[in-house]
Amino acid sequence: MNFKFLLSYLGLTWYLVHNKESFRKLKSQVEKNNKILNKLKKELRKDDKKKVKLEKDIRIDSAKLAGMRFYSLIALAVIMFIVYRTLQSIYDGVAVAKLPFEPISIFRRWTHMGVKSDDFSYCGMVSIFSVMLQMYLFTIHF
Repeated sequence: MNFKFLLSYLGLTWYLVHNKESFRKLKSQVEKNNKILNKLKKELRKDDKKKVKLEKDIRIDSAKLAGMRFYSLIALAVIMFIVYRTLQSIYDGVAVAKLPFEPISIFRRWTHMGVKSDDFSYCGMVSIFSVMLQMYLFTIHF
């Protein structure tokens, strides 16, 4: 299920964002401007109008790219919600992992959420899902 989640997110991101010609043009423009700016910075001139203009253009284009990627973030939120609700219905009241320790009191409620047991070393689906989601967001973030 995790692999399907990853593939569906990457496919949807490609379809909504990276497949568009405007995104590709803007991305190549930002990369081109960054190369030119790096060359200008190596020349050690302080008051160069061209350098200031390129920095401004790069900031504007980067903001536009972030706006285009917003659609993929909405898609990610929808997919996460669907996966979470599906897993919650499947694993309601079931311990999905047994921790080799008892969590400190701050994390007990979070790790034991949804488990019908008095043993706090049992871990519920919510905490495992949260950890896996953070791993995905860390690895997929581009």
